[in-house]
Amino acid sequence: MDPMAVIRAMWLHKVFVLPVLLLTAVAAGYVFQFGPRYYEADTSYAIVNPRLPSDRELLQDASLANVNRDNPFLRSSDQALISEVLIARLTTTAVAEGLQAKGLSTDYTVSKGINGNGFVVAITGSADSEDLAIKTVAALGNELESNLRDVQKVNNADDRFLFTALTVTPLAKATEQFSSRLRSVVMVVLGGAVLMFAAVSMARSAASMRRNQHRKKKQPTSGGDAPETPNDDKERGGSAKWHYVVPSAKEPGALPAATPAKRPPGPQPSTRRSIRTSPSEERGDEIRSGERVMR
Repeated sequence: MDPMAVIRAMWLHKVFVLPVLLLTAVAAGYVFQFGPRYYEADTSYAIVNPRLPSDRELLQDASLANVNRDNPFLRSSDQALISEVLIARLTTTAVAEGLQAKGLSTDYTVSKGINGNGFVVAITGSADSEDLAIKTVAALGNELESNLRDVQKVNNADDRFLFTALTVTPLAKATEQFSSRLRSVVMVVLGGAVLMFAAVSMARSAASMRRNQHRKKKQPTSGGDAPETPNDDKERGGSAKWHYVVPSAKEPGALPAATPAKRPPGPQPSTRRSIRTSPSEERGDEIRSGERVMR
């Protein structure tokens, strides 16, 4: 599609295009200024290994030997297993339903922390208000600490042999996400563009119907083709030139054809021009005739 042709069509039907553009601009400004806003809060926790007693401490304190050290995650070769378990438990439907029951947001993510470090768990929560986003992340942090203790207490291990959660980035405040408002503005602009092209198409269709009706009105009822006008030629995209049509003698109101004039009988005056001689030539003729007489 030729861009200049589109611009010309829009300018030709500017009566329909300008109101749509104005309405789209007003709607986009309203959505950007008063549309729904989203805030995001985040925090992260580091999963810290428990401090196991050394052999020397076991010899010095015999009671440590009787302490339940049966923590299943201490026997795992993958120390990041505890973090993966926590992420899986926090992303279940039960946790989301619990947040919804408390009136909190269910739009949150739980993932591994910086550079995918398995010992750091990052929590991010989004809501339509700053306070709600902060409360959602705080509730998820409490849920993380509770699940961290429950999964290690399956064999009633002593607290001295449990992993603990250490806050890495404290929960300060939520920040507004402008991308959400920009997405809304983009959707409004796209809707306005579709409406504008629809208005131009309808305007062109209406103009075409008016041209066809105008042509039908100009056609004579007795048959035959009506003479064209410059406007008709412009409608077809040509130049504004007149096309003259010679009327037939059979048509009503036509002038009779011109007949050649008849000449009267008898000799006709000659149209040949007489050759006139100059005075010098006449004197030369007289001299020559005198010479003939003397001879």
